[in-house]
Amino acid sequence: MRVTSLIQFQSLERNEGTLKQLMEQNAELETDVERVRQRDELLAKVFRGSHMCQTLCHLLFFISVMLSSSFLSFSSGFMILVI
Repeated sequence: MRVTSLIQFQSLERNEGTLKQLMEQNAELETDVERVRQRDELLAKVFRGSHMCQTLCHLLFFISVMLSSSFLSFSSGFMILVI
């Protein structure tokens, strides 16, 4: 009977150790998940900002070309840039 109790106690200790390790790993994973979420939010903001910046740059370039060059318009609706 005493040997069975000792084996059960050792098993309980191993299970507690495993549980502690799993809880630590879970805490690390939760931290990693939060970091990934924050990174994704920042990348989304940067992408939206860069997309808006690209659109604005294209618009400004088009306006500067229009102001510095003359356009010939054809009846078909196409435009040719004459520099």
